[in-house]
Amino acid sequence: MTTLAKAFAPFAGGSKSLVGSLISLGVQEIVGAVTQFASAWAEKRSRARAYSELMQLDGRMLADIGLDRGDVYAVVYGDGLKDTARDAHDKTLNALLNAK
Repeated sequence: MTTLAKAFAPFAGGSKSLVGSLISLGVQEIVGAVTQFASAWAEKRSRARAYSELMQLDGRMLADIGLDRGDVYAVVYGDGLKDTARDAHDKTLNALLNAK
């Protein structure tokens, strides 16, 4: 049964009153909003923790996992590594070497 159908069930011979149905729906929406907020908050904290941990690694450790320090933000908060700083550096270096 849809939310709208639940709200108007009293008019179709349902057992709850209209006010009771609307209050019930309001509580469900509040619970849904709180749940969504809690989930978003947990995701934000998780990303912040991952960013902090990656930034504590030294350059060699980051290089071991294929990252530069400038890539950390994109990995944690962005779309991933579409074009890492290392890739951009390699492309520039190759372009300069091939230009001769």
